[in-house]
Amino acid sequence: MPVIVVTVVPDVRVVSGFAVHDVLGKPLDRASLLASLVRAGAGGRAGGMSEPPKTPILIVDDNATNLKLVAYLMTASGYDVRTAGDAESALEAIHAHPPRLVLMDVQLPGIDGLELTRRLKSDPATHNILIIAVTAYAMKGDEEKALEAGCDGYVTKPIDTRKLPELVARMIQGTPT
Repeated sequence: MPVIVVTVVPDVRVVSGFAVHDVLGKPLDRASLLASLVRAGAGGRAGGMSEPPKTPILIVDDNATNLKLVAYLMTASGYDVRTAGDAESALEAIHAHPPRLVLMDVQLPGIDGLELTRRLKSDPATHNILIIAVTAYAMKGDEEKALEAGCDGYVTKPIDTRKLPELVARMIQGTPT
């Protein structure tokens, strides 16, 4: 990772002995920063700096309308979104493109969302993936069942379109929910 020092006194001697790619003086202008990034190999491009990669998430829901709504919402929030309609498709998607977070419908045909969560959390290759249970069933004890299965969060339907992106962002950033 390139290290560029920005300082009031751009003296290279101050950073000698450190793995620094460049030293820039303040006030900093866009052209100088871009040139420094290009020299450091940080992927600058004409017209602006390259965007950071989008965080990959997977949405698993057997209801096409819910899947479309949540996918649109998460894409609009800046995530790299993949979708799956059942547990088997979810497993294929997870192995092909490992997500940082999964929005998991609890009531899936075949293998349900909680069983899929248990499997993912017991596999060393996938146990660090964050999983938020999403369910239309908000009975007493359901949240506890989801958390016991290994879910890292719990959301009820209908989806609150303001709160879900905030929850996802907090979880990815590691901020308590």
